[in-house]
Amino acid sequence: MARKLNYHEARAFVEAVEKAEVPPLGPEEEVLLEQLRAKRDAAMALSPELGAWFGFELPGWFER
Repeated sequence: MARKLNYHEARAFVEAVEKAEVPPLGPEEEVLLEQLRAKRDAAMALSPELGAWFGFELPGWFER
């Protein structure tokens, strides 16, 4: 089981991460990163149940 870092250890970790050199991404990683960003930023549709809960009128094509 892990223990919680004390202030000095946490500060040293933050400084080490900030100083670390990040290698450039390859083309495969760039494509994956762009796909993840697109999924993150995509709007999610409400289910009919949630729409009813929040009082939204949903179009008929949402009905089952």
